[in-house]
Amino acid sequence: MSEAPSIEVLRAAVRTAVHSSSQRVVAEQIGLTHRGLAKLLDGSTPRENTRRKLLEWYVREGSAQRGPDETTARAALDVMLDGLPETRKAAATSRLINLVRKIHDQAGTQPPEWIDRLGNEKRE
Repeated sequence: MSEAPSIEVLRAAVRTAVHSSSQRVVAEQIGLTHRGLAKLLDGSTPRENTRRKLLEWYVREGSAQRGPDETTARAALDVMLDGLPETRKAAATSRLINLVRKIHDQAGTQPPEWIDRLGNEKRE
């Protein structure tokens, strides 16, 4: 199963965004207080609700500088599967990845080259 981006990846994306903008603006985009974001940047471990906000922000805005990539897709998968029991996430992730492949096959297009790195899922 593909794993969501680590807190270190998310923290690095936040730092990049803060460098391009401001801590207050980025905190607002994420849905955190200025102080909460400062604690995160100082290395605190975020609570689950904060981690979810970070993932949603990352998918929405934090990865915009690089464009969509494997890490963005991992974050998006984690956001889409939020609420599923951990025991079901691997199978659900595999099904979503295979669905994306199938959609590309039907359209006669190539899926992004990094899609195969999202996991060891097999084509249907």
